[in-house]
This record gives sequence, C-alpha cells and structure tokens, in this order.
Amino acid sequence: MFLITTGVSCALFPGLVQAETPVLLYPSRQFSLAERYARQGRHDQAAMEYERFAALFPEKKRTEEARIRAGESWFAAGDMERAKAAADALMDAAISGGDWEPEIPETGDLLKPEAAAGAILAYPASRAWLLFSRCQEAGKETGPAVRTLQELGQVLSAQSFPETPAVHEALRDEIHWRMAWVWLRSHQWERAHLLFSVISPEGHRGQDAARIMRRLGDAAAAPRKDPVTAGVLSIIPGLGQVYCERYQDAFISFLLNGLLGAAAVRSFEQDNPALGGVISLVGIGFYGGNIVGARGSAVKYNDRADEEFLRQIRAEKDARLSFCPREDGGMIMYSLHF
Repeated sequence: MFLITTGVSCALFPGLVQAETPVLLYPSRQFSLAERYARQGRHDQAAMEYERFAALFPEKKRTEEARIRAGESWFAAGDMERAKAAADALMDAAISGGDWEPEIPETGDLLKPEAAAGAILAYPASRAWLLFSRCQEAGKETGPAVRTLQELGQVLSAQSFPETPAVHEALRDEIHWRMAWVWLRSHQWERAHLLFSVISPEGHRGQDAARIMRRLGDAAAAPRKDPVTAGVLSIIPGLGQVYCERYQDAFISFLLNGLLGAAAVRSFEQDNPALGGVISLVGIGFYGGNIVGARGSAVKYNDRADEEFLRQIRAEKDARLSFCPREDGGMIMYSLHF
C-alpha cells in the first residue's frame, strides 16, 4: 500500500488549513487499472498508468514489467518515439545492471530448450530489445532493426543463464528466426533465406524454417516487371502499361498522347504556331508522364507480387497427424502450424 497525504490551505477558509485527506494507492489496483485499459484497446491510457505504477512503486517486483508494458502500449498506440524511449531506458538499465533473473521453467513438461528460450525472451529486459527493433522496423529501418536483434543475442550470451548447449542453441535459433522475419517482411528474400538456413533442423523452429526456405526457393520464379523495360517500351505511348498489365491505363495513355500529337500537327499545318506550341508543351508533359507512370506501374506490380508471396508464406499451413498413446487407448491429434 502506498500513502499520499494532501493538505489544503486557503486564506479564505482558515479552517481547512489543518484538514488532510489520505489517499491510499494499492500496487495491485494500479497495475490492474493499466491492464484493463490495455484490454480495452485504450493503449495510450494504459501506457500512462503503467508509467505511473513504475513511478509510484519503484521497488516492487513488477516495476520492470510495468515499464516494458508501457513501451509496448505506446507502440500499440502508434507513438513510436515514446515506445523507443521506454525500450532504450530499459536496455541501458539492463546493460549496466548486471545479470538478469528470468523465470526459466525447471520442472515438468516445460523443461524444454524452447521453453527456456521463450522464458528468457519474455523477460522485460529482453523485450526491450525486441520492442526497439519493432519500432525501427515500423520506421522502415530494416538494417538497424536486424542489428538490434543481433545485439540482443550478444547481450544474452553474456548473461549467466543455464549454459546448456540445447538452451543456447534454442535461444540462438529464436533470435535468427526473428531476424529472418524482419528481412522477410521487407521482401529481402535472399537475406531471409540465409538466416533461416542457419536455424537448427532439429530445433523448435527447424521444420517451419525449412518450409519457408522451400517457398523462398520459388521467389526467383515469381513473375516480375522490369521498370527500365517498362520505361523503354513507353516510347510508344501505352506500351509500357500493357507490359505491366494495366490495359485501361495503356488505352488512356495512347489515346491522350495520340490526340494531343494530332492536334499539335494540325495546328502547325493550319499556320497557327502559337496554338501548336502550347499543345506541344502539354503533349510533352503527358508523354513524359506516360514513361514515368509505366516505370511506377512496374514497381507497384512487383510490390503487389511480393506482398502476395509473403501472404502465401504466412497463410501456408503445415498439417500433421500424430498419435499419442494413453492408458485408455490413445488419441489422434491433428495440428496446423502457421
């Protein structure tokens, strides 16, 4: 429980000078308030309440959790600057604060390398690097976002976690998995393939990485349009748009340029050079726009193809059937991995 005492003094009401109102704040209630705002999608209010918890109860066990949740809430609210500031503060504190103490499962079915790696990455300090990387990626800083994840891997390798080879390998695979997806979302297929290829085939991410690599092998065969070719073909108005499969735009471009050209020629033939000059200038503008537009259409075509390819990778499901023996017989499980 946290106690705040407020005093009220006023010259007009001297009787209130000694009146004091105790305000009782409970850590659990403050944290629950922030959580409720987050569940309701009121992310900016949730971030402020998490920050208030961290300010009022700096010695509580959940203070670091509140700080990283504040950053994550700012990210969800679209305020990248505040999200990066929150993550950066936690990163600095983690580097200067010594060893981390994540709650790594030690008993039961959770005693698996991937579970230990997941617990380490779920620790507030780890999530600070992940959040900072997400902010960079949202700002189209793909290279820095990947380097931030690399830095996280280096920082984690210096911590005193259980140094079992399996946990170390699972953690490394998870970092590579996240780095590969950053490149994947930016349509850098070759770089993504390289990172997926170093993920252990026997690990938790091995089968999914292999599946994505098989799909990435088809990326080179995907239809694409060359912007230079589109521009060169547009010497004949509309032909570049035909190349990019934008037939309506091709027809409009050919028609406009043809009409303007014919009108300019007609004006000069009728001894009206002033009108012919004006129409020629307008025609040159449309002709140049036809070339620039064709190049832009090729770029957009490729972007749409890349987005569709990425959508297929995300949507592809790896269906599996497995049998689990039990004392009363057994159980058949059907699972879909995304």
